Amino acid sequence: MTNRQIELYENYKSKNWSLPKIAKQIKVSVQNLEEYEKKVLENELMWKFIDLRSKGFSIEDISEELNVSISYLIELSETIRPDILSNYKTLAIDKIQSDNFVNRGKRIEIFGEQFKAIKEELSQRDLKDVPTEKLLTLFLKYGEFLKNSEVKIGLKRIELNEYGSKQVEKWNI
Repeated sequence: MTNRQIELYENYKSKNWSLPKIAKQIKVSVQNLEEYEKKVLENELMWKFIDLRSKGFSIEDISEELNVSISYLIELSETIRPDILSNYKTLAIDKIQSDNFVNRGKRIEIFGEQFKAIKEELSQRDLKDVPTEKLLTLFLKYGEFLKNSEVKIGLKRIELNEYGSKQVEKWNI
């Protein structure tokens, strides 16, 4: 099916048209539409599987959640490139850490805000004040923390060569 046919199919489907009516309107066979729907469903299931698996769900739990057999999920998992699942897990963990202020990025953000506030307060103070010394100490400590907290986030792509061994490509984002 062409992109235009897919666009029309989705439009008519949202209006609850029957498959035969849509097929006639966009000039494809009902069988083509059924195959397209099957591929879309399989693709949605695959991404739901990847999402749940990356969050640590067992195959059995995913089977119950998606209402599909364990054997189907095992077959599906064999078709997914390992780097996709690995990268998805990495990003899921990063989101959990970020949501719970555990990841470095969030801590850096919080410390950075405090660092700016201390810096602003220091610029308004006379350096002869005793509390200024404490602020200066905090300023240096926060600055050192921020300097040491830089994190490089990396993703990877794994490919099997013709001999079955893995080739790993890594890059930072």
